[in-house]
Parts: sequence; structure tokens; C-alpha cells
Amino acid sequence: MAFPRWFIDDVLARTSIVEVVGRRVAYDRRKSNPSRRDFWGCCPFHDEKTPSFHVEEAKGFYHCFGCGKSGTAITFLEETEGLPRDEAVKRLAAEAGLALPTASESRAAVARAAEGERLSAALAKAQALFLAELQGGSGREARAYLARRGIDEETARTFGIGLAPAGWDTTSTRLAAAGIAPEALVAAGLARPRRTGGGLVDVFRHRVTIPICDLHGRVIAFGARALDPAEKAKYLNSPETALFHKGEVLFNLHRAGPVARRSGRLVVVEGYMDAIALAQGGVAEAVAPLGTALTLAQARRLFQIAPEVVLMFDGDEAGREATRRALGVILPDLRAEWTVRVARLPDGRDPDDLLREAGAEGLKRVLAEAEPLAEALWSAAGAGAELDDPQGRQRFEQSLFATADLIRDPALRRQFRDAFRERLQAQRAERRLAARGRAAPRPPPLSPAVKASPLALLARAARREIGTNTQRSLVLFLMHHPWLAERHAEALSVVILPDPQLEELKQRIVNLAAVQQSLDSQELKGHLLAQGAGDILKGLFASLEARRSIAVRPGATEDEIAASFRDLLRRPELAGNAGEPGHIGRGIEPSKSSEAGRAAHRMASGVARIRAAQLFRRER
Repeated sequence: MAFPRWFIDDVLARTSIVEVVGRRVAYDRRKSNPSRRDFWGCCPFHDEKTPSFHVEEAKGFYHCFGCGKSGTAITFLEETEGLPRDEAVKRLAAEAGLALPTASESRAAVARAAEGERLSAALAKAQALFLAELQGGSGREARAYLARRGIDEETARTFGIGLAPAGWDTTSTRLAAAGIAPEALVAAGLARPRRTGGGLVDVFRHRVTIPICDLHGRVIAFGARALDPAEKAKYLNSPETALFHKGEVLFNLHRAGPVARRSGRLVVVEGYMDAIALAQGGVAEAVAPLGTALTLAQARRLFQIAPEVVLMFDGDEAGREATRRALGVILPDLRAEWTVRVARLPDGRDPDDLLREAGAEGLKRVLAEAEPLAEALWSAAGAGAELDDPQGRQRFEQSLFATADLIRDPALRRQFRDAFRERLQAQRAERRLAARGRAAPRPPPLSPAVKASPLALLARAARREIGTNTQRSLVLFLMHHPWLAERHAEALSVVILPDPQLEELKQRIVNLAAVQQSLDSQELKGHLLAQGAGDILKGLFASLEARRSIAVRPGATEDEIAASFRDLLRRPELAGNAGEPGHIGRGIEPSKSSEAGRAAHRMASGVARIRAAQLFRRER
């Protein structure tokens, strides 16, 4: 289909040509000027050793002074990837989050484009006014504030920091004198009508202003910091307008994007002052959401630009909560090729504090030591958890796996669940050793390329403690005699098999046996095959243990089976694996010869049955 001109203009307006070209062209750092969004590189259309290929964001255009090639982001995709024009437009529209137009939308879109030009003109005039105000005599207080914050003059110029005059309608009056209509000032978010009487009231008054720009570096809104300490709202953003939708915009993305294309990393901080501080500290690929938690639209935009995202929120409870919410937004869409890490700031510190106290090197060190995603999720689930208490540990594990279940990709979700199981196994191994009065083994020194943690090494030690033969024997007993799963449900719930497939199979058997009374072996096998366990069952039944185990002996009585299974659970590796000493803790069925024993058995079976029923309903 042939797209209308207005739609192509909209696509180009929402596309950064610097980013599109930057996917194929390495920009020359010495010749380029990132603050002006002006870049040079070697031409992709002919061989050259010195950069003559020029990309200018403000014009949305590229031109090679060597071979004469020039064009827009659309023509660049046509030339470099051989895409038809319509396909190039579709790809850029998808990246910008634009739906393809219908014929009936054309007239409205033309009107919107005209309105956008009108608002852009008003915002550009306001930015010029704010810049002049900062440099004038009335800007002394604002300049002193910036100096106290450690923002030097060069950084202030790069980020276009200005000052909104202190009067109630000073900005509106001056812009009206410059030819900006009152309705345009209101529509651009610069003023609002007075509640009583006529005229306008400025939105920003006596505040340091920071322009918020689109991908082309054009001002679409402002953030502002109050200079009056008595002001209730310390920070203030422009209201939503036709140009500015704060849930879709990331502050500083137009500057950080090209840098992130080269480094492969974007750093997300809480606010625009943090992003400015990081840029001054040498981390130019920092962006920030605008007064709200990270949104899905913003998260997707991050990974369109760089494969790695580092979350670096403040080191207080609000910052930790912002981190948890951001991870909750990212996880459902998580892909294997995305890297997410979390940089932990010292308690009570923000990036600006860290930069002043530890300098640029301290800032970069914190970024270099950022936690991988799995570690960050583990830390978030464990925050405030009482891990010395069995119920606290259970709540922690439930939180951990509920977080992993947010991931929609089944293979990736399984990888995270397996990693968490391994870590939990390591914790149990650590507690067992402590209970026996033995210190946990000290892991050998790791080379820089090895990412395994001490807990992961402990998990491997635990895996050696419980042999494969023992694991298979236990599951074979349960497969052939499901009544054992019901009778020993509570004991089995605290025995964790190191083999993730056998552990998964064991847990499913326990769940099914608790929900369906008098389940026989064939019914159990049918359920498991329907749940996709065919491969593991095939390997299990073909194993050596399947041929020599009493569990499969045709003439064995129920008493013999029960006694053999109890003997299996008494093996030292399983007894230790199950937890603290005690009947149920060692994996041994509680005695039913006394009233107390019968009560304990009923309680253990009931708890297991309720939990299994809940798990079974969730799986279905």
C-alpha cells in the first residue's frame, strides 16, 4: 500500500535517524558532536578511510560528501537492506509504536500535524526565554543552586537548563508579545487559565527548567525544580499534551541512544537530575522516566536501542520499590537476548550523592558490580524475609517462584525456576552443614570469567550428596505405588531432589495423589503423559534401577513395599536433605500407634493435600 504523506512525516518525526544509521555506521567520536546531535562516520555506500558521511538529527537527514548519497531514515533502510519503501515505513512505524493508518484518519492526522507545529513553536520560544533568564541578573540564585548541585556550566548548556521567571504570568506575557497565541500556551502546557477572572497563569514559576525532548532533540515538555524551599511540589513536569505523553517518553533518550548503540547498554535512573549527574560523571547513556514508574512502552523502547539495561534507582525504600515495580514490568516480555542488571546504591544515596562522595570512578564501579537479573530477583524476594523460620522460608520460596512465573516465555521461565531451585538446594546444604557443626566448604578462587556464586558451588556439592540412583529409586516407588505419595506427602515435600526433572516429577506425583484418592499406577502414568512428562518417564523406566528395584517386583506385598520405602527415606543423604532431625523432617513416616501419632499424621496429610490441591488447580 502507498502510505499518505502525513503518516510518513509522522513516522520520520518519531524516528531518530541517528539511531537508525548508528546500527550500521560507527560514528567518529572526534569529529561528531553528540550534544548537537551531529554525527560523522565512514560511508556505508562506498569504501573510505576518513569520515565523510554526515548525519544530522535536527534535519532528519544524512549526506555523504564523498559519493553524494543522501536521504532519510526510510531511504537508508531501502539502500542498506534492500527493503521496498512500504516495508521500510512499516518497520519504522512498528519501532515507533504507530498503527498503520486507515483512509478515514488522513484529515484528522493532517490537523494533528499542524497542531504539533504550533505547539513546537511555542515550546521553542519558551526554551529560548528560559535560557536567557538563567544567564541574566535574575538568574543568580538559580546559577548558585546548580553550582551547589555540582552541575557545571558546560553540562547546563548541554542539557539546555534554564530558569522560569518568578512572576505569576511573566512567561505568558513575554511569549504573547513574541506572537504566541494564548490557546497555544495552554495547549503546550506552559500556562493555564486563571480560576477567577481572565488571563493566564504560568505553569512554571521561579523554577530551574530542564527541557524534555523527542528523539530529534526538539522540546516537547519541561521538567522543573523549585528554588523556593517552601514550595510543596519540589519537582514539576509539564501536563500531558498532544506532543507529550509521559508514559511513553524517557528523558535524555535522544542523547543517550547513540551512545548506547555503541556501548550496548542503557542505564535507567529515577529522575532527570540523576541522568544529568551520570552524564557529567562520564556515563552518557543514562535515561529516566518522568515522575512515574517505568512503563511497558518505555521498557520496550529501551531494548529496541540496547540489549542491556541497568536499573540504578535510589538507595532508599522508595528506590527499592521502584526497582521491584520496574522488574515487574520487564519480566513478562523478557527475552533470552535481553540482559537486565540492578545497580545497588548505598543506603540513602542517589546517583548524585554517589558522584559527589566517590567521584566518577565510584559511580562506574557501582555500575560494573550491578547484579544479574536472577540475583536481583532473589534479593527482592528475600527482602525482609525471616529465613530462620520455616514459614518465612516458605513465603520466600512462594514469592520467588511467583516472580519467575511472570515470564511468559516458557523456556526462559523454566531456566529461572531451575536456577532458583539450585540456589535453594544450596541453602539447604548450607543449613545441613551448620546443623552438623561443620562449616560450609570454601569455594576455590574464581577466575574473572566465571560467574558462579558460592551458593551455586554448594548446590553442586549437594547434588553429589544425593546420588542419581537414589533419586530414581524414590521416584520409581512413587510411580508404581502412588499411595506412598499420599502417606508420606509431608516428608516428601521437604525432600528436594537435585535433578530438576526428577524433582518436578516427584512434586507432580505428590500433587496428583493428594487430589485424587486411590490413584493407581496406570492412572498416574496417564496424567503425567498428558502433562508432557513422556521423555523423563521413558528414561526412568529404562534405567538400571527400574530393573532391580523392589518397587517393581510383582510379588512384593504392601508391607514389604512400605518397609523398603521407609528404608530408602532413612538413607543419610535423604534424611539430611529433608531438614532438621525428627520424624517428618528426616523423611520417616510418623508413628500411628498412638493418638498423638495419628493426629500428627492426619495433620501432615491434610496440609499436604490442601497445598497440593491448590497447586493442581493452578496447573490446570
